[in-house]
Amino acid sequence: MAEPPGELSGFALADPVPAIVTRAAQDFDAGGAGLAGRPAATALAAARLEWLAVEAAPGGRLAALAPSYRFTLDRARDELRGALAIRADAPPEAAARALVAASRALSSSDRAAAERVLAPGPVFRAAEPGPLRRLAQPGPQPSAQIATAGIREEVSRLVSPSEGGGLQRAVPFDSPGQGLSTFGFIHDTLR
Repeated sequence: MAEPPGELSGFALADPVPAIVTRAAQDFDAGGAGLAGRPAATALAAARLEWLAVEAAPGGRLAALAPSYRFTLDRARDELRGALAIRADAPPEAAARALVAASRALSSSDRAAAERVLAPGPVFRAAEPGPLRRLAQPGPQPSAQIATAGIREEVSRLVSPSEGGGLQRAVPFDSPGQGLSTFGFIHDTLR
């Protein structure tokens, strides 16, 4: 996936992955209860989950996570997609972009722009209530709480110098087109 929008990490960083993981875990603390009544924040939380699911897949920045983490993350994403009327077959990159756009529109009080982004199409499905009302009341998200809390702990362990941090499947610095970021995640330096 392309570099994430700055809103996902909260600010520009050389490696946004740890910040996005932390923010996602904060979003879904207490099953996402803090998102109720905050549609712009819910859209960003959902975009973070979409982005993390892509990055946890083979070839992504979090590909070194154990399959159990990917499974729980996929389950959480599917659960949230159902709650927000996101099509099950929507490409995750398109879903993340649409959710960020909706958050931007809602943050600037442009309801008409948010409704256009959230209209039924390749990302959102027709549903009652519609996606805008669902963003305001996403309901409990226990799978997202479990997935993001576990991934935050694992990422913290992987990057912690006291735990011998670094990825277990690290690529040597001299591998063509590959390198390690300051946090130890494998990334493609030729992108």
